[in-house]
Amino acid sequence: MNYEIPQQVPQGSYRAQDAENSRITEIADELERLCKVHETQLGVSQADVSSMDRTIRKTKLPEDGEGIMDVFTAAKAIMRQSGNMLQWGEGYPSLEVVQSDIEKDGSYVIVEEGRIVAYFAYLPSPEPTYSKIYGGKWMDDIKPYHVIHRIASMHDVHGIFKNIMDFCFSLESNIRIDTHKDNHIMQHCIEKFGFSYCGIILLASGDERLAYQRMI
Repeated sequence: MNYEIPQQVPQGSYRAQDAENSRITEIADELERLCKVHETQLGVSQADVSSMDRTIRKTKLPEDGEGIMDVFTAAKAIMRQSGNMLQWGEGYPSLEVVQSDIEKDGSYVIVEEGRIVAYFAYLPSPEPTYSKIYGGKWMDDIKPYHVIHRIASMHDVHGIFKNIMDFCFSLESNIRIDTHKDNHIMQHCIEKFGFSYCGIILLASGDERLAYQRMI
């Protein structure tokens, strides 16, 4: 985020500036607290991961349908609690979207102790909405890539984001991902895992998304 810093501060404005700095600090502290509370999307140590009975596998419908929808409901609750009120509106994602991911051979669930605890889509390029990017550029716009969509998890599991990234990067070295401007938790996770911000892409609906890429 860029801030315009005035060359001179008018006399008498220091108290207002102090109040604004205090407000910014409070916002930053609250965001950090939410990121810690919702560690479902944050990485954990390898020791923690190895101790979990967790499996990533392809989605199976109809048998996985109920569990996946429970995961989507939990993910939306996390979004709303963290102030992300607009992403994933009523009826999205649906099982029709999941079926579309399956048809593209990129629909996955994460299962722990017999329960579906997370969902994500890992899809091959080209992603139509990535054909144009605004306010920046892709790190590379020639090589094939994969894109990760619809990351969602239950609120009571940890290390899901790292599990997904480790899995996907074991298959592909060039990955793109996007998220809503109000999804600060996901932005934190994406940047923490080494992705670079590239610009803004537009969904088919016209909604903006922040776009990232990582190449290894």
